[in-house]
Amino acid sequence: MGIHFMTYMIQLSLSYGLCKESAFALACCSSLLFSFGDLKASKLFCDFALSLLDRLDCKAILPRVYMSVYTSILSILKPWKEVAEKLLRGYVVGMQTGDTIFAMNNARTYCAHRFCCGVDLDVLARDIDILGHQMIDYKQEWNWNATNALKHSVLTLINYTDVDMQ
Repeated sequence: MGIHFMTYMIQLSLSYGLCKESAFALACCSSLLFSFGDLKASKLFCDFALSLLDRLDCKAILPRVYMSVYTSILSILKPWKEVAEKLLRGYVVGMQTGDTIFAMNNARTYCAHRFCCGVDLDVLARDIDILGHQMIDYKQEWNWNATNALKHSVLTLINYTDVDMQ
């Protein structure tokens, strides 16, 4: 069903002109192409989506576009620190514009990405606590459950490291 909506949004954009949702449709298409292994086409659609997002200067759709492109093609093409910064920006902008669902998706992915990249576990645990409380406040149960599982892993590794060092 998601593919149908994405292709329909692109078809509408081609028929009637571009709008902010066009950037999201292109970003989704980029993610789909990435999942099929077509990296060249994925990068092309990603660049077009980011260019359109920048040209339209529309913050309201930024968390959705960033979530799509920075968890697919750009996660392998950009340095890990830049990807983390963009996911954090997606979270901040989502909270500012009221798109709490995608803001929290960006926050959850930000934490998981930093965990995989070897960020200091104490810093990560603190960030997970801060973001986790907001997930609870905004009733983002799925994101909180995934982040809470990550939190338990981080705390386990911190305790393991502390015991191991003694």
